[in-house]
Amino acid sequence: MAHGSVARIVLGLVATLALAILANQPRVRRMSARLGMHAVSSTGLPFVILGAVFHLEAVGILTPTVLGHLRPAFEFGLGWIGFAVGMQFDLRRIERLPKGIASAVAIEVIAPMLAVAVAAGPVLLALRVFPGEGFFRNLIVLCACAAASAPLDKSFALTGPAAKFLRDVTKQDEVVSLALLGIVAVFFRPPNVGVHWHLPPSGWLLVALGVGALLGIVAFVLLRGARKASERIALLLGGVAFASGMAGALALSVPVTCAMAGALLANLPVPDDQGLRKIILDFEGPLYLVFLVVVGASWDPRPWQGWAIGVTLMVARAYGKALGGRLAARTVRGLPREEVVFSALLPQSPVSVVIIVAAGMLDLGTDTPVTGWLVNAVIVSGVMSELVAFFVRRRVIGATT
Repeated sequence: MAHGSVARIVLGLVATLALAILANQPRVRRMSARLGMHAVSSTGLPFVILGAVFHLEAVGILTPTVLGHLRPAFEFGLGWIGFAVGMQFDLRRIERLPKGIASAVAIEVIAPMLAVAVAAGPVLLALRVFPGEGFFRNLIVLCACAAASAPLDKSFALTGPAAKFLRDVTKQDEVVSLALLGIVAVFFRPPNVGVHWHLPPSGWLLVALGVGALLGIVAFVLLRGARKASERIALLLGGVAFASGMAGALALSVPVTCAMAGALLANLPVPDDQGLRKIILDFEGPLYLVFLVVVGASWDPRPWQGWAIGVTLMVARAYGKALGGRLAARTVRGLPREEVVFSALLPQSPVSVVIIVAAGMLDLGTDTPVTGWLVNAVIVSGVMSELVAFFVRRRVIGATT
């Protein structure tokens, strides 16, 4: 590789990291919302497009060779996001949540999953994705992507207990989505994955649970002795990197394994757990945007099949969230009226992109066009749902303020 190419690649990666950090600054977010660009910027679409530009032969920054070298860093980003989601599963905190939170999460998760299964199933069959060739696996992954809603941001017009209830609901459904990905990783494991162990699905389930628990305990033991924030950051970076590498070596789902480690750590008596959560969240935003740049380098929006699946996913998910919001508002106390619940649940969670990419990485060399279709579908669905939610919130919530 020529020296000029190396310099160009290094400068491009440094610029990407700088832009990701800048985009996560509160002042930049407020400016984006004030200019009416929040609906697009919140999806991370500009960074996906940036990755696609970097992948162009004329630019030559994220070439296939560079992407191969960046795979460990890419897995680290997946692991950190999964770890952050797992840290939300704090049983002590869940016990303090309002009554009915479990019912609300179950209703608003199951309804869109059923809607997507009914709508996307015939579309996959029409695209010649048949049972025995990944049909059920891909359908479950799409349902997992549809289940999660984007966490309710602070700019949401509602304030008070109702907004807090909705915010708690949108945090917990991401855990459900990763759990579904874990099921896919264990029970739909490709036969030839380059791992010397040959175990039945129940065996791989125990391995996944054991690895996640072991890594959570190791992180707990290390963090107990940390006194300074810099020490905690270094230990967290090393712990997540180790967990991601181990999960990748065993062909386990990286975000699911790290989420299990994070969930265990969240329920252990870690000193200054609030400071620990703040560190994780501060790193999560920039890492996710850098992750999107790498995703954009492999993104191919040209096949029409991805757009067909994406539109189907968005419409079915929106219908399911509307139905789930209506049922939840009528059966669970503490929620606002159903239109407001729907507007809060409509935006697709950023975790959906993590899920679809992580599911594609589980194929380990058995890459098919369907993998690219599904990645494009989730990106399209996320952008469309965010745009629709922007106008729905202006109409529904604006009328109440």
